[in-house]
Amino acid sequence: MPRITVQTIRAENFMAFREATINLDAQGLVYLIGTHTSNTAYDSNGCGKSSLISMHPWCVWGEVTKDLVNVSDVITDGEKSCCVREEGHIDGVPYF
Repeated sequence: MPRITVQTIRAENFMAFREATINLDAQGLVYLIGTHTSNTAYDSNGCGKSSLISMHPWCVWGEVTKDLVNVSDVITDGEKSCCVREEGHIDGVPYF
C-alpha cells in the first residue's frame, strides 16, 4: 500500500470556506475544535469542522463524507464554482 502524506490543502468556495490554506506538514494527530465567531449562539455549529474533513475526499474522489446529492451542495452559497487542491507525497514522490 502506498504511503500518502498530505502537506497542504487549499480550498476556494468549498462548503463553509471562501478561502482556506491548511498546513498539515509534520502536524501528526490533529484535534479539531470550532468557534463560531459571527454568532456565538451557535457555539461550534457551522464553523467548518465537517467542511475541513470533507476537503480530502472531495479533492481525491470528487465525493464528500456527507449525504450531499449535487455538486452545487459543496459550493459556497453565492458562488459558481469551488476548488480543492492538495500538495504532498506518495511514496516520497511529490504530487499536486
